[in-house]
Amino acid sequence: MADIRTPEGVIVRVTGRSPELFLRIITPSGRKFGSPVHAGTIGYDVAKEIAGLASAGEPVGLSDGRKRKSALPG
Repeated sequence: MADIRTPEGVIVRVTGRSPELFLRIITPSGRKFGSPVHAGTIGYDVAKEIAGLASAGEPVGLSDGRKRKSALPG
């Protein structure tokens, strides 16, 4: 249904059909985490928003030009 790739290489994927979607996160190293999300939950709202961003072709990241802080030490 929808894939978004962050500048760091993380893929956020939304699949399925209403009222149940599946939200999956894939790290650059290939590790996967996924969870079904149901209508009426916060996860479902997040999945719908991700699908909307992917279909609109909007860039992912901070829109005001700020740089992200790295989660890595150093």
